[in-house]
Amino acid sequence: MKRILLLCFMFLTVFAFSALAQRTVSGTVTDDNGEGLPGVNVVIKGTTTGATTDLDGNYRLTVEDGATLIFSFVGFETQEIEVGARTVIDITMGGITELQEVVITGVGSATSKEKLSFVVEQIGEDMLQQTPGVSAVSGLAGKMAGVRVLNGSGAPGSEPNILIRGASNILRSNDPLIIIDGVLTEASLSDINGEDIKSIEVVKGAAAASLYGSRASNGVVNIQTRRGTDGKQGVTTVKVRSEFGKSFIPYKPNKTTSTNRVLNTQADVDADPSGATLLGYPSNQIKPDGIFDTPWPVVIDHFDQAFTTQDFFTQYVSIQNNSGNTAVFASAQFQKQEGIIILTDGSERTNLRLNIDHTLNEKLTFSASNLYSFSNVDLDGAVGSAVSTDPMFALWQLDPAADIFAPNEEDGTPYNWNANFFGLEVNPLYAINSVTNLEDRTRFLGNYTLSYSPLDWMDVEASFSIDKLNRNRNVFVDQGYLDTFSAGPNGPLGIVDYESFEIDSETLALNLNLYKQFGDLTAKFRAQFFYENRETLEIQAAGSNLAFKGKNTLENVDRTTITLNNNQTKITANNFSGILALDYRDTYLFDALVRRDGVSLFGDNERWQTFYRVSGGYRISQDFDLPGIQELKVRGSYGVAGGRPDFTDQYERIGLADGNSTGQFQTRNPNLKPSLNQELEVGFDVNFLDKFNFSFTYADAHNPDQIMQVPLSASTGFQQIVDNVATLDAKTFEMSLGASVFKNQDWDISANVVWDRTTMEITELNRAPFSVGPDNAFRIEAGQPFGLFYGEVLATSLSQVENQVAENQNVEDIFTINNHGFVVRKDQIGTDQEQVVYLRDDDGVLVLDVIGDITPDFNMGFNSTITWKNITLFMQWDWKQGGDVYNKTFQFGVRDNNVEFTDQALVPYAQRKSFTYINSIYNVNKVNSFFVEDGTFIKLRELALSYRLGSSALSKVGLDNAFKGIKVSAIGRNILTFTKYSGFDPEVGQANGSVGANIYRYDNFNYPNFATFTGSVEFTF
Repeated sequence: MKRILLLCFMFLTVFAFSALAQRTVSGTVTDDNGEGLPGVNVVIKGTTTGATTDLDGNYRLTVEDGATLIFSFVGFETQEIEVGARTVIDITMGGITELQEVVITGVGSATSKEKLSFVVEQIGEDMLQQTPGVSAVSGLAGKMAGVRVLNGSGAPGSEPNILIRGASNILRSNDPLIIIDGVLTEASLSDINGEDIKSIEVVKGAAAASLYGSRASNGVVNIQTRRGTDGKQGVTTVKVRSEFGKSFIPYKPNKTTSTNRVLNTQADVDADPSGATLLGYPSNQIKPDGIFDTPWPVVIDHFDQAFTTQDFFTQYVSIQNNSGNTAVFASAQFQKQEGIIILTDGSERTNLRLNIDHTLNEKLTFSASNLYSFSNVDLDGAVGSAVSTDPMFALWQLDPAADIFAPNEEDGTPYNWNANFFGLEVNPLYAINSVTNLEDRTRFLGNYTLSYSPLDWMDVEASFSIDKLNRNRNVFVDQGYLDTFSAGPNGPLGIVDYESFEIDSETLALNLNLYKQFGDLTAKFRAQFFYENRETLEIQAAGSNLAFKGKNTLENVDRTTITLNNNQTKITANNFSGILALDYRDTYLFDALVRRDGVSLFGDNERWQTFYRVSGGYRISQDFDLPGIQELKVRGSYGVAGGRPDFTDQYERIGLADGNSTGQFQTRNPNLKPSLNQELEVGFDVNFLDKFNFSFTYADAHNPDQIMQVPLSASTGFQQIVDNVATLDAKTFEMSLGASVFKNQDWDISANVVWDRTTMEITELNRAPFSVGPDNAFRIEAGQPFGLFYGEVLATSLSQVENQVAENQNVEDIFTINNHGFVVRKDQIGTDQEQVVYLRDDDGVLVLDVIGDITPDFNMGFNSTITWKNITLFMQWDWKQGGDVYNKTFQFGVRDNNVEFTDQALVPYAQRKSFTYINSIYNVNKVNSFFVEDGTFIKLRELALSYRLGSSALSKVGLDNAFKGIKVSAIGRNILTFTKYSGFDPEVGQANGSVGANIYRYDNFNYPNFATFTGSVEFTF
């Protein structure tokens, strides 16, 4: 009995001492603004025991005497606090730095930038909202090394082209994957407004992009919009922003003012019974010398007539509320951009957004992102239609004296359709005024995520996304349309053309996230299943010969003229991935990923493909005290991402018309694989002198299994097969430098500089060399750089034409160099027979050779923000050095003798050239070296001057009870361009969505990029 009592006493004593040695510690974790931080990890040092702060930043856990608590949260400096005798410990998390920005793209879970072992760039709301762009990604231009945002067309409703680290595909799209609030988008970014954007993250390398498998060989752009959780708890914030201004063309090239025709005399007028002959105007008779040096009696600036200053208007309102368990962000935007061409309405867009975050309980949360967009685009000023050419093309082809505002003699309608004296092109104003060419588009983006945290170290997440687009286009030409040349034989009787295109895309993601700390080692693991389903439907119907005037329906056309086209696709994919990230003592970083994609676009025998990465980083500054250096990290990674074939690539294709086969076109390929981007990336990041941050990256990308058509022998019965037959390699150097130049109570000056250079080479091509792109101007050949112009070459030295003279002749006796620097025949120089000489081989065949290269020597961007008290000045400059442009617009102008180059009245008499000479340069529209120009430019892309009234300033005028803040801004976009390029703008490209849209620099009557000056006012309630 005594032994039992003794044991009970000893047990009670141990229990009492244990109780005395343990106690509960609680507290609140806040940020620098005093707001509670949810999700902060509070761990007892040396153990895995801990807690996580709630929505208000509160925590509670049981500790022993002598314990030390570790407070950690992504984006903030980790803190260690000794408990001592305290039971309440409140702390403030601070110390956010540039390298400690939190990124979410390409990683398993949100990760501070300082712990990344590969490159993911980020631009935040502060910079993006200086000049919120018309396009969601226009704010990226010039702000990231290795990322080019190119406005190839300024047409309202168009979107920029994005190119990351050069091309990774030779013949397929080089557009990056765009993600918006978790939705992997399938259509245009022109539906997305910029005011809602909180941040944009860009994945440039294959290592980070490997998370997205076969959809990410061109990189990833991830757009995050604002949410209610971004606001203070218990506070509702309302913002109303209005912006209004004018758009205008900042530069117009000169056209000719002279002709090579004989002017009409009074005798010519008297001899014409119709009275159409005009005294002093050019006749149909060419002058004997054929020289364009006779002034037109009237010269009209058609660019000045057709281009005008038109309205730019944006109205935006947002509501943000964070009530604790539920946070809501809602916004509405209306934007009208009229462009620069008269009689056109440009584009209108209305966007509605609703983002919701709701905490059901301490373990279960739900979030939703919704965007509905509706837009109308008047395409009359941007592209041609069934009956009219591109308005920009027609404007260039107008004779100097053409009166485009004169009425039509036939019916008295405005804008004389046949205003030209000699040209064949219709008056563009007549086409714009007479033809309906409209597009309307509706878009819905939705993402719905349910997250469950059964344990402190485990999260389970399910996410469902929708991207649904409906686009309709209508071209209508009424009875009596006068331009029979463009409209064809049925033009005067009218045309109705309808096109409908739908995309319906759904994705489902299931994620398992595990977080565990083992002493100094932090491990994160993520497993994901990702399902994709994408369906498209395109229907086009057109007919002519209207029964009734003014009725824009297919019921009004002659049934025998109706044509129908239909295209329907369905794509599915099942993807599995796993990521392991290890962090030892916040110093040694390791990351590995494997993803398996099973995609219906791959051939039957190659249905499943593997993508992966390994990466590592070492934060040297964590181990060594480096004077003047706050952070130094070296990093390296190797990753594999992919690009998918198109829908029809793996299948047999035959022609079909009127229900009958028209022949075999393409044979099937069950072995078709995705193209790959295999990239090695190394670099370092450094923060130094408490002011500067610098990053350097070298990327070596190997892109095998390029997808392209391969011609087949006629004996096969098919014309081609689509196969993996080429390799494209790219090498990129990137540097960026950011600086907090000066900061005190009144001043805050910061600046950023980015620089990059990319070179590309086709290292393997398992088919004959060939030409692609507009006018087949670009050469694809193994061992050659990618992006070379290929064409006929004008001789500029006598040594180039030695093989064009007989063996018993001296080249100096036959040829000479003229005042333009070109080789001409000596017996023709100065005569009306003078013409340029082209290179030929020894057999007398014209030589086709490299005549230019689109690749720039480097790209550079610079931005600065200068704040003095409440005034802020922001500037964004963009510099592209080198990189050629083929000026097809100029070539057509030489053909029709309406560009300044052909105007010989501007040239000394003895040096004037005849029509024969000019026509030899035009060269029957063949691609040649004369029309390749240097595309170097420096642009002032963005300029904003803002004045902000805060609460103290508002209180002085008695408005502090009505407003939380007022911001007034003056904004300029695309306002200055310094270049020697002869066209409207050296920043040209093909229409977005076309092959090579963000690669080929080809000026083919592009809609000019225009400048916009606006004023805005923003009220915060």
